[in-house]
Amino acid sequence: HADADLAAVHLPDGVIARTTTPSPRLTLAPETSAVQTMIDAARERSAGASPEVEFFVGNAERLEVPDTSLDACRADRVLQHLSNPSSAVAEMARVVQAGGRVVAFEPDNGGLMIDAPDKEVTRRITQFRGDIVRTGWIGRQLPRLFKMAGLREVEVLIMPSPRTDYT
Repeated sequence: HADADLAAVHLPDGVIARTTTPSPRLTLAPETSAVQTMIDAARERSAGASPEVEFFVGNAERLEVPDTSLDACRADRVLQHLSNPSSAVAEMARVVQAGGRVVAFEPDNGGLMIDAPDKEVTRRITQFRGDIVRTGWIGRQLPRLFKMAGLREVEVLIMPSPRTDYT
């Protein structure tokens, strides 16, 4: 709902955006040499937004947010880039109050649906896609990681992303 406290984790380490009024909300982006440029652009885009948004640097595996202080926490294509995504999931679970929601949108690069005439080439492509990202099979791991973090009522929605054209 509109006045819910929310953390949105967008990349593993870097810029965090948090609303300052009326309820704190949180967003992460990558920590790079371009952090100040990203912060400046985000501030410009969010100028005059309601609620007001604050930007700072943080880490998805060590959220500087009090226990059970948020109604929800969301990660969007973050966990696939972490060497230990269970730490970030545990942090998300830690900061969300009882009855809140933890949501993750993550691909499963090892489970791509590819329509190609050569099965061996197709197998090599899916193996490569699953291995090129730190945690390329994170999509299938989410239910287990959520349950390990103590989350209940875990739901999985599979959204296929077929590949049919490689020209």
